[in-house]
Amino acid sequence: MARSFTLGTDEEGYSHHYYRPADAVVVYDGRGLDHYQPLAGRSLEEWREFIELKRGWALMGPLAALGLRMNAERVESHR
Repeated sequence: MARSFTLGTDEEGYSHHYYRPADAVVVYDGRGLDHYQPLAGRSLEEWREFIELKRGWALMGPLAALGLRMNAERVESHR
């Protein structure tokens, strides 16, 4: 799996990327960094669900399903 991948683009046009070495989501507003969110041991699925409720997803990235699954396995193995 890549060191990072695009989780998706939300309904407001923000692009969400997962950066595995930092275990964080980086959100871009199209011009620059909008938000940096360390997951701190939480699953990437929790972030996906949070954005689904807050803004909705317009498009999921091509590696999102695989990345979500691999992240869930990693988080579960550390519990």
